[in-house]
Amino acid sequence: MAMTELPSSIGRLKNLGIIDLINCENLLTLPDSIGNCMRLTYLRVRNCSKLYKLPDSLRSLQCCLGKLDLAGCNLMEGAIPSDLWCLSSLKSLNLSENNICRIPVGITQLPMLTVLKVNHCLMLKEIPELPSRLRRIEAHGCPGLEMLLSDPTHLLWSSLLNNFKLEIENLRCNGDCYSSRGDKFYIIIPGSSGIPEWVTRKSMGREVSIELSENWYEDDNFLGFALFFHLLPLDGDDDNNNDDADYKFKRMYPCCIYGLSTSHGDQSILIFGLSGHIDCRLYIIRSLEDSYRYMEFPHVYHKVGTSDPTLGVLYVPQTAISTEYRSKEWNHFKASCNPNYRCGDKTFEVKSCGIHLLYAQAQAPDKKRHDHPTEDDPHRKISRHV
Repeated sequence: MAMTELPSSIGRLKNLGIIDLINCENLLTLPDSIGNCMRLTYLRVRNCSKLYKLPDSLRSLQCCLGKLDLAGCNLMEGAIPSDLWCLSSLKSLNLSENNICRIPVGITQLPMLTVLKVNHCLMLKEIPELPSRLRRIEAHGCPGLEMLLSDPTHLLWSSLLNNFKLEIENLRCNGDCYSSRGDKFYIIIPGSSGIPEWVTRKSMGREVSIELSENWYEDDNFLGFALFFHLLPLDGDDDNNNDDADYKFKRMYPCCIYGLSTSHGDQSILIFGLSGHIDCRLYIIRSLEDSYRYMEFPHVYHKVGTSDPTLGVLYVPQTAISTEYRSKEWNHFKASCNPNYRCGDKTFEVKSCGIHLLYAQAQAPDKKRHDHPTEDDPHRKISRHV
């Protein structure tokens, strides 16, 4: 589109709830009058590559704006105004495919933020302390973040652990009453290096098991599990090479299931899981006609694939395990993943997976471990940092 700016009269639309600007390649800025749209809940400015400034008046939307999508706008570090951190109602923020080196520390001032997407920010090298309610992070395709994985004491992991502790407090009802309700808590990060060495137990393939001590459920210091899944793109995968309609339909809606199960004898129960597919790259509407079709058929968006390895991490609180499985008999746990993971037009396979045990306080070196490794287990030495 040739539009370079929105008319300032848009501020007169007092009941406007959604502004959706996609592929406006000549759009330079948004009018200050947008701050007068006091019922605006969703602002999406996607793939507007010449956008260089956001209006300071965004702070006027602090009580209404719940979702802000600025993906693919080539925003530089200084293009994100400090007023953005005044949006106290913001729940979802998408800064994917922008030229930012770090996420501003002001993000901690967003008390309601639960979802943060910074996929394919090639210059991104740092993630600061996170808002306390953040439950989902997508940072796929950010090569500068690879170094974060090797250090279990990095601020990213410690901040996630603190948020996980708060989530557990929210899940606890009282005493021995536990609830499995609550937000799913997971992150998607670069995975070229595979699963970090400090993870408690690792295994090649789609599943990994761990056996805890018989009194695992009595330890108040034991918070739960972090499940790690390392996914790699399949070589030669290309939907365009197969013209079978049924084939394409099945692959259009993949189901990737990350889960934790427990077993006793020949009984096995899935106790916690996350299903669906993660779209790490942006959807791009190729034409106005496609945008109308999308209202009925979301899959007509053009999906841009990526060949970047991925590491998915799902946090599972032990409080989410129902009372009937909190006993010494149910001390065998298994993390597993369905291999049907899609990223745009690419298929990923599960290369390896892992389970890491999480504690409120670091374990003393001589304290009895919850897990029981074998003598030839290459991962007997575990980190006490996380």
